[in-house]
Amino acid sequence: MDRGNLSSLADAVADDRHVEWGSVESSAWNENDLEPIRQLRKVAELLQAARRLGSRWGPFELRGEIGRGSFGTVYRAWDPRLNVEVALKLLPTGLDYGRALREGQLLAQVRHPNVVSVYGADVVNGQVGFWMELVEGRTLKQIIQEHGPFSAHEASLIGRDLSRALTAVHQKGIIHRDLKAQNVMRGAGGRVVLMDFGTSLVTSGDVFPTPGLSGTPFYLAPELLEGEPPTVASDLYSLGVLLFHLVSGEFPVGGDSLVEISASHRNGVRRLISDARPGLPLSFIRVVDIATAPNPLRRPRTAGELEALLDNSLSEDPTLRPSQERRRVAYFGAAAVAIFLGALSWTWRPPPPVPSVRSLDSVAVLPFRNLADENEDYFTAGLTEDLSTQLSAIRSIRVVAGPTTRRYTAAGKSEREIAADLDVASIVSGSVRRSGDHLRVVSTLIDATTGNQLWAGSFDREMGSVLVLQAEVARQIAVALQGDLSLSDAQRLESGARRDPSAFNSYIRGRYYWGLRTEDGLNKAVTYFNDAIYRDRGYALAYAGLADAYAALGAYGYIARIEAAPMSYSAAERAVALDPTLPEAHAALGYAQKNRFEWSASESSYRKAIELSPNYASAHHFYAILLTQLGRFSEALAEAKRALALDPMSIAANATVPSALLMARRYDDAIAGYDYVLKLDPAFRAAYKGSGTAYVHKGNYEQAATRYKKAVQLAPLAAEDQEVKADLGYLAAVSGQRADAVRIIAELTRRHDKAGEAVAVSVAAIYSGLQDLEQAFTWLQKAHSRSDPELGYLKVDPRWDSLRDDRRFSTLLASLRLSD
Repeated sequence: MDRGNLSSLADAVADDRHVEWGSVESSAWNENDLEPIRQLRKVAELLQAARRLGSRWGPFELRGEIGRGSFGTVYRAWDPRLNVEVALKLLPTGLDYGRALREGQLLAQVRHPNVVSVYGADVVNGQVGFWMELVEGRTLKQIIQEHGPFSAHEASLIGRDLSRALTAVHQKGIIHRDLKAQNVMRGAGGRVVLMDFGTSLVTSGDVFPTPGLSGTPFYLAPELLEGEPPTVASDLYSLGVLLFHLVSGEFPVGGDSLVEISASHRNGVRRLISDARPGLPLSFIRVVDIATAPNPLRRPRTAGELEALLDNSLSEDPTLRPSQERRRVAYFGAAAVAIFLGALSWTWRPPPPVPSVRSLDSVAVLPFRNLADENEDYFTAGLTEDLSTQLSAIRSIRVVAGPTTRRYTAAGKSEREIAADLDVASIVSGSVRRSGDHLRVVSTLIDATTGNQLWAGSFDREMGSVLVLQAEVARQIAVALQGDLSLSDAQRLESGARRDPSAFNSYIRGRYYWGLRTEDGLNKAVTYFNDAIYRDRGYALAYAGLADAYAALGAYGYIARIEAAPMSYSAAERAVALDPTLPEAHAALGYAQKNRFEWSASESSYRKAIELSPNYASAHHFYAILLTQLGRFSEALAEAKRALALDPMSIAANATVPSALLMARRYDDAIAGYDYVLKLDPAFRAAYKGSGTAYVHKGNYEQAATRYKKAVQLAPLAAEDQEVKADLGYLAAVSGQRADAVRIIAELTRRHDKAGEAVAVSVAAIYSGLQDLEQAFTWLQKAHSRSDPELGYLKVDPRWDSLRDDRRFSTLLASLRLSD
């Protein structure tokens, strides 16, 4: 572009004549020509802003410019209708008004403390404007310029808040596309707020625009520079770059132009964060490396997973105060999710406290006291569990109950202490007295912060009205917490009241005995669930309970898994057919489908259960097991975190974490996790077995033998348990005690020949330890011919590592639909 054209352009700017900047910029021959055009455009924008100040846009009086960018200018403005100051963003002219307004309406639906609240959108004189809350503070860019880089601890806290903000934004189908230090505000009180949605891309409904390349080059994910559309993964990449920038003031990929930045990405030219800022915690470095991975598939799948990574990074922060230790232990599960995302180098230690989110949407339901004789314990426990389940079905209420509250109550903690440890805003407690056909239930709801009583109720009913009573208690508590119930929540509570009372009595007996997890208890559970079904043929919950009972009988080895699996599947399938809206039914079906190697169907069932009841801890727990078997360890740990956030002291859910770590070959971390479980329950035999196996794979055979012996001591019949026999046989095989291994094989084989026990997988594992591949595959084929559910861990279990290079192993995985 020659000087004459530049001079004419400058005159047009000075005279405030309209300039088609897009056409002018596209006519530039090269980057050197483009730079003076850009400078003139900035001058034009400044002049326009200066002329605008003191004027109005619609009803708003413009009082000063706050900031500007390629996608609009933000003003401090006065709204005379509300008598408040707002932030008013005026977008460039020439936009598709309809689409811009629809996007504004969608943005206005996002309500989150870390996202700027958009109040409205309109078009005035051909220009689109959004008005939003005015956040007083400084942008992160300004803070870095004034005070220098942040510490890793500060950056992690900011990153965690922004992860939560992105979760809220992404749930509305919005991709931000321009997350950077200039677009994040830290308010005077420390609140971190994601601002500026000028380049956002709506990916839902009918407002999907053509995705052009938008955003700030240093923050753009490499796939965007190659023409790929924006995604959740590209937003997470930008957040990873922001974390890099917050602690170093620099960027992982640099360049003087978009062309240079693109070339650096293609050539793999990246600056390491450890070079940009030496001495950072290794866990923080790993978070940044994972978030900024060039391959989007290697980044966290969701903003929630990135939040979990940051949680774990904070747990390793040496500045964590000792006084926080007590609450960290209670929240082991809530931080455990990020242990093995990517190649995270991680050392086990108790987690940090979960950040307080107290509002009247969180409640702990304490076990109700039984005021009758002890033979009624099952009834009181059943009423408590049923109340918890009904409250959990209300999506807006986070409910903590089950093993967690039982353990805290047994420990003699006060209600205020329990609430503080579990970070809930309120506590439900009560008592039950049953005398013949008469029932009296007294319940209270207290504000855990003030100790004030929010609600109390006393109910006297005949036993025939017990379900109506339960629904009424749940309704009144929910109203006290949330105000009026939605129509769907009210209908859900009413539907539970229409069950047969005698069937309900048998059902809660079944759940009581199911929870004991003993052989006798599970057999009694089957009896009571069947009785409930006999009394009410349409009782979907009872069928779901029956499916769970059969699954547990197989899982704990009380009956053969291949016998338990079809009975569990049949009951679960019937439960879903009777009530497709029942989350317990879908979760039970998911478990049964998993044992039939129907992986996709199982995952769909678990997702459906969670969709129906996001607060259903067991669904998250069992979904984590499925994901572990599929080798999706980061997702497994994320689901375990969600289960533990709802039931932090659940032994089974806590044990899921080290189980996933064991399969991920993180043996030290798995041992530490099992040790934590044993602190919660020193008699939990599975933790001794699991940690023993981790010691085997570490090569510490003496410690492994000690753990296995402890498992045997805790249950004398464990010496006859084929899984422990298999563990001891595998230990003998890999430690060079071949004669002992062969002896155990012979013993297991005799049991198979005499009683038809399903020992094929156990025998194959010992042969794998002996490096006898032919026999190992022979026994694996026997297990496969019987569809033994124990093959479900074939893809991930370290015991099979000696077979993995054999083509037969790949064929076997493919037949089980476990191939990648």
